[in-house]
Amino acid sequence: MMKSRYVTVYPLLQRRNVASVFKRSYQEIKSASGITIKVLQSDNGGEYRNTTMNNFCKAKFVKRGFSVPFNPKQNGMAEWMNRTLVEMARCMHKDSGIDKSYWCEALMTAAGILKNILNASNKNSIPHEMVFKKVLRTMQSIGVESKHALKIIKY
Repeated sequence: MMKSRYVTVYPLLQRRNVASVFKRSYQEIKSASGITIKVLQSDNGGEYRNTTMNNFCKAKFVKRGFSVPFNPKQNGMAEWMNRTLVEMARCMHKDSGIDKSYWCEALMTAAGILKNILNASNKNSIPHEMVFKKVLRTMQSIGVESKHALKIIKY
């Protein structure tokens, strides 16, 4: 079983959109890497326990696991990842001085950083490389003023 710790952030306006976003994420990962999600561990929130999610997971042979209510330790990796992403986004906001309306961008940038660095469980490959078999060559910057210089050449 591959445990890449690959993370992607999908900002949602409403929790009821979880099923449609999970379907899209499943298809994106499968088409880009050939990897299929085999297990989905989640809490007992209604956004995860509904007919749409159940039917999709059943059709795609995704095994479901639900944590015991009020026991976040059963979702340890997800809880740790959420905390890490939030802390990174807070640091970016504080350091760059950008407006709080850029919170989603900061979270997505944090996820981009985490999937492009080595971690404790994978000391030889970054998560992006493990999933897609190639290294991501671009990194995003947040809160950085950009200036472009053009060199005009006269013939």
